Amino acid sequence: MTSTSSATAGAVLSADEMLANAKAAAAVAAASGSSGKSKVQQLLAGRDDTDKVELSPVAKMLSAKTAAKVESYFDSDDYITAKVSQLKAQIAIYTNLPGLDPSGAILDSLTKDVNDLVDKQKAKLKESTDAAAVKQAELDKQNLNAYKGVSSKDMLSRSNQMATTGKISDATISSAAQAMIDKVSGKNVDKTV
Repeated sequence: MTSTSSATAGAVLSADEMLANAKAAAAVAAASGSSGKSKVQQLLAGRDDTDKVELSPVAKMLSAKTAAKVESYFDSDDYITAKVSQLKAQIAIYTNLPGLDPSGAILDSLTKDVNDLVDKQKAKLKESTDAAAVKQAELDKQNLNAYKGVSSKDMLSRSNQMATTGKISDATISSAAQAMIDKVSGKNVDKTV
């Protein structure tokens, strides 16, 4: 009851016909670029990706920050809090019931875990302290540049000059202050409240 027609359902195929069918299916899969992919992967490969959402600049910035700040769960504060609670409970059990750990190996292991956790937290604290010191140095430099033009002696001499003559000469004005003065000069200011 062998049939040479592979189109009939339930037909029994010879080994050569099955091999020819497999080669034809492999050729079709290779031509479509879907060899080795499941049906879902093949459907997704043919899908048009034009339905993407355009993000606003703020959303792009937030998504970039979120992607950059992905931290391991084992470095998160929630994990550390849970781990500290677990270690406290285990140390309390093995300390109060010495018969559970006669050799002290478990307590040594717990002590090592505590020390590792403390070292990790110290490294994290040092990293954030160093970053804060760098930011503080930048702020100090900006503040120093803002007040760089006028020394305390200059301020005192100007104050004395103003007290004696009533006007200031050679006043040093920063470029930012001069820009603000130039911007508002010639404009009427509404002084009503």
